[in-house]
Amino acid sequence: MAALDTRLASLFRRASAAGDADELRADQLAWLRWRDHCRADTRCLYRRYEQRVRELQAVGAPPRGETGSASPGGRESKSTRLVEGRFERVLPDGTIAWTAVDGSGSGMIFADGSESVTLRSQAVPPTFPGFPPNGTAWAAALESNMLGIIDAILPPADRAAYRAFHAGVPQPARIDRHVRAIRILIGD
Repeated sequence: MAALDTRLASLFRRASAAGDADELRADQLAWLRWRDHCRADTRCLYRRYEQRVRELQAVGAPPRGETGSASPGGRESKSTRLVEGRFERVLPDGTIAWTAVDGSGSGMIFADGSESVTLRSQAVPPTFPGFPPNGTAWAAALESNMLGIIDAILPPADRAAYRAFHAGVPQPARIDRHVRAIRILIGD
């Protein structure tokens, strides 16, 4: 962890000299609040450090995964990341807006560590409807196209985790989840 911290500090100094130092400082403060949400979760900390390193290496170009979409309250979001089964969007004030990948809940994590959570309850039908036998190829092509859209938005480090989250889920339910994920990622 110390090596990542040193590397991040070096990249931050270089990026500050090359770009808008005030904006970069504000982004760094927001990132620090976002990082601190990991607390003692080492895996979470490593992922967040690695993402920030990639962002600082790309100063002058938009960070990968940037959506630029408006978020609740009219605050502009900086990027969307997949963390522990939920999409997290860091807002400029350091607040983290999140939505569960499966749509079961959403919330806000504020800079002071307090949270607001909304859980959604929905009666699940006994069996999720499937596709007719002659629709299998169509469904596979649809899912492939949807994954292409998701891959274009998610940072590369989050793509495998997104797919793993859906392992074992029947195809019709996966497609429904992909639709939800795209809506979340584009800020709809």
